[in-house]
Amino acid sequence: MYRLKRLLQKIHPFNEQIPQAFYEHVHTLKLAPDDEIPEIVPNKSWIFVEDGFLLLRQRTADCWICGNIYCEGTSTVFCNVGVAEAKIDRFQVKAVEHSTVLYLTPADQEKIRSVYPLFSRSRSILNHRSYSKHVKRSAVLEVSIQDRIRFVEKSFPVLFRAPAPDLAQILGIKSKTLQTALISAQKKWRSRSIQNKKIG
Repeated sequence: MYRLKRLLQKIHPFNEQIPQAFYEHVHTLKLAPDDEIPEIVPNKSWIFVEDGFLLLRQRTADCWICGNIYCEGTSTVFCNVGVAEAKIDRFQVKAVEHSTVLYLTPADQEKIRSVYPLFSRSRSILNHRSYSKHVKRSAVLEVSIQDRIRFVEKSFPVLFRAPAPDLAQILGIKSKTLQTALISAQKKWRSRSIQNKKIG
């Protein structure tokens, strides 16, 4: 839980009780690629992505639509609406990479208030931080379709971690020609990332 501890300590640098009073209530999910956050996680649970990369998707009448990404450091409220068999209006948070997700149920959050009074404020700050990043990434939709791939390369390369079909949905790219260009740009980025890891 290093990432969450570090962020909480930045918010409240003089509160030495955060690790002791808070972490005993936190649940941990280990997800493999293609795993979903399971139905047992209650609606309105608070989730934090400690490691990994996930997609937020919504079921329509015809298919799943990808609406957002959850990468390391994402803090948000889990929307568990509908049931697994539902054909529409079901939300899904699905892992793309091996991921560690921390969560607190609504009941956990009530218990924590007595031992960690600053939790509500900390959660709001972390959620706002994640939402602000989402809003900044949404700027890609203000760019012309032809320039969106280059915009991602320069400003938000983290999006290349998403599978190509989901990334095309996020970017609003429907042209087969642009989808091919997107896949090519994604492969080049991943190749560079692998090389950088080897050098590092």
